[in-house]
Amino acid sequence: ILQVSHGHTLVYEHIEPAGERQIVGFAGLGACRDQDIDSHTTGEIYAFYLTSAHWGKGYGAALMRAALELLRELEYERATLWVLRNNQRAIRFYERAGFAADGCTKIETLPGSIEITEMRYWRNIQ
Repeated sequence: ILQVSHGHTLVYEHIEPAGERQIVGFAGLGACRDQDIDSHTTGEIYAFYLTSAHWGKGYGAALMRAALELLRELEYERATLWVLRNNQRAIRFYERAGFAADGCTKIETLPGSIEITEMRYWRNIQ
C-alpha cells in the first residue's frame, strides 16, 4: 500500500498475509532546490530509501513509479535527484528508472571532515 501524507512523503507499507504492516521504504519529494534549475517546472526526489531486505523484489520500482506519478500530479515536467558517486547499486536503479547524469556534482563535508561527492540525475516525467 502506498500512502501520501503531508509534506509530499510517500511511505511504502508491505502487509504480511497475517495482516502485520511493515514500512519497507519511503520517498520525500517536492520542488527542486537547486539554484540553477527552475523549481516551477522541475521537482526533486529529496530522499529515496528502501530496506535492504526488500531490494530486488520490485518494491523500489513501485515506489519510484509512485514518486514520479506524484511529481506529475504536482505538474512538474522533470525530476531530479542526487546520488552518492560511489553508490553503484543506486545509480543502476535510477538509470533503469530513466534517470541520467547531467554532469553536475557537489561535494559535501560531513562531521569529521569526511567529504562525499554527489552527482545529479534527471529525467523528463511528462
